[in-house]
Amino acid sequence: MKRIAIACMAASLLTACGQSADNATEQNVKQTTTDSLQMDKFESADGRFLDVRGKVAKLVVKSTDCDTLGNPTVEDWSVKIYTFDKHGIASRMEKYSDEKITRDLKGRITKVERLIDGYKTRVEYTYNKQNMVKSATTQTEDWNGTKIYHYNELQELVSSVEESEDSKEVETFTILDRDDHGNWTKRLVVTSNDSDLNEDAEGEDNEDDEETLGLEVREITYK
Repeated sequence: MKRIAIACMAASLLTACGQSADNATEQNVKQTTTDSLQMDKFESADGRFLDVRGKVAKLVVKSTDCDTLGNPTVEDWSVKIYTFDKHGIASRMEKYSDEKITRDLKGRITKVERLIDGYKTRVEYTYNKQNMVKSATTQTEDWNGTKIYHYNELQELVSSVEESEDSKEVETFTILDRDDHGNWTKRLVVTSNDSDLNEDAEGEDNEDDEETLGLEVREITYK
């Protein structure tokens, strides 16, 4: 099955790192209480979409495999770079040649259509009352699935659940560090799959369906 991913706050599926995520959060998480946390407001719809606060000029998101302490285990990093114009509209530096983005009257992205390597991909977004992404439904020529996003009281992403006809993937996010604007700059991503929905043709569990750990790091430049 060929899946073409369109990420709004993407955390890649990563190789397994041995111990459980509980050990990582106990050993290496820098927790900040909500009472003492100073956070800038979201300046635009795209700021909410990309989960970045304040007057941002440039956002660089890097992701890689990690161990239970949040230390990278490979040299390769996936990198996404966004720039924001004076209206707060974000553009990805690595653009797709055939892409159509639809927005509503509030400026929120409601649909993204792309043609990648001859495959059509469409993602439709819905939003909650706080104008954060509530769901993302992806349709390709051979795969359909819906991802639901869950937030805490600060409107920070804490988990997501993506389900299709034959699979279920759960991601949980733990912030490890922040900048002075309240934006997270490092977080742990734990990905797990429902083995009951990920069985091979003979009814046996797929060995790849394990809990995996990833690290996301952001470099944010402000105006």
